[in-house]
Amino acid sequence: MAVKTSLDFITYRNVVNGQLVDTQENRHGINPASKLPSHDVPLVTKKDLDAAVDAARTAFRRWSQTSAAERKQLVMNYADAIENERAGFFALLILEQEKPFGLAVRWIHEMAEIEIPEEVIENSADRTTSVQYTLIGVVAAIVPRNYPILLATGKIAPALLTGNNIIIKPYPFTPYCGLKLAELAIRIFPPGVVQWCNLVMQSASKTLKRVPLELGGNDPAIICPDVDIAKTVPRPIAFYAFLNSGQTCLCVKRIYVHESVYAKFREALV
Repeated sequence: MAVKTSLDFITYRNVVNGQLVDTQENRHGINPASKLPSHDVPLVTKKDLDAAVDAARTAFRRWSQTSAAERKQLVMNYADAIENERAGFFALLILEQEKPFGLAVRWIHEMAEIEIPEEVIENSADRTTSVQYTLIGVVAAIVPRNYPILLATGKIAPALLTGNNIIIKPYPFTPYCGLKLAELAIRIFPPGVVQWCNLVMQSASKTLKRVPLELGGNDPAIICPDVDIAKTVPRPIAFYAFLNSGQTCLCVKRIYVHESVYAKFREALV
């Protein structure tokens, strides 16, 4: 189902408890192509962040009780809403990061089709033992700079589909698309389910929080003597060396080539 929206891509606010919230302090990013300042974006205090966490915990009580089918439909509606704002997001993404847009919507739709598995270990007259994925509650997610839309939606969709709430913190120099994704989300989801705060959080390790890390890569390519050079050099080697200007965790960082094919490989690559 298509959801009609009309976002303002000039003004930026934090999203807390379903509301657009102004802050006392602002900052702005820099257009990487022109080096000109972009729009002001909000900064938040610890008090602002605490308000977002409290709202998320309150909203979780109801959101966690919604059915998987209902959550799936809302997430699909969210993907449609992003698609309807494609022109605005496309221009904004170029303004703040000079990056592609296309995969984000498709990624959300694909995630919405993933079934949450339940593994039955034993089912006998004496007992039934199964492994189930349970809700976490309020999830905090930090979005890297290299794919501000794709990596944000890649965190929002699975968190909401599984019944969790989410607070997103964007990268300081690429906050614009994320703030608008959150603004769009409050038109689809109940208050407190999706929130966006432009603040660097303290290390989760101090309080033993569960932290899955999205780390950078240091990926080598190893070229063996039996390589098909004509097939290997264009893709994956050259493509994954320069994908997204090399600003991707899975890009090829260095190449080890067997001496017997080194000259031919180098000639084909250069």
